[in-house]
Parts: sequence; C-alpha cells; structure tokens
Amino acid sequence: MQTLVLLHYLGWILLFIGILLVCLSAISAAKDSDSEDNETRIESKGIIFLGPIPIIWGYGKKGWMIAGAVGIILLLIWIVFFIYALYPHSVNERAIFIIDVFRTI
Repeated sequence: MQTLVLLHYLGWILLFIGILLVCLSAISAAKDSDSEDNETRIESKGIIFLGPIPIIWGYGKKGWMIAGAVGIILLLIWIVFFIYALYPHSVNERAIFIIDVFRTI
C-alpha cells in the first residue's frame, strides 16, 4: 500500500514539473523573440493518444512511419496492461491469456 501512495505522489509531482517546464519554456521563448529581430521557424511534432488510438503529426513521410510504429508498439503495450488488469488470476494464467489474445489477432 505504501508503494501505491508513493507512486501516486510521484505522478502528481511529475505532472506539476511538466507544467512548470512548459510555462518556463514559453516565457523563455517570448523573451528571446522580443530581444532578437531574426525570423524564427517553429515546427511541432508529436504523438497524442486518444484512448488507445495514436494521432501523429509533423514528422514527414519517413518520420511518420517511425512515429507510427512507436505509436503502435505503445498501443500494444497498453492493451497488454489493460488485459493484465482485467484478468485477476495467477501470473502464469495471465501470461497464457495474453498470449492467446495475441494469437487471435
């Protein structure tokens, strides 16, 4: 139980650190753009999961395929953990169940 509480707090701490880093980088970018008259080009790339569905943007053709493969791998990992949580028996029975699920796909 103690480990779950620590993981819960760790999740919240990482969330707030991420928000803080995004805010600091936005402030830093705003200061840099005010001080220089140079033109800057901004590109964004990313993968967002809406439930189990990966949405990928900004990588070009080759990068999109790599990001898509990473997205599909993460999706399969998510499915394994989801099945693992739904099937509350021994570890050996869970492994056999997960293998059977992937054989049917």
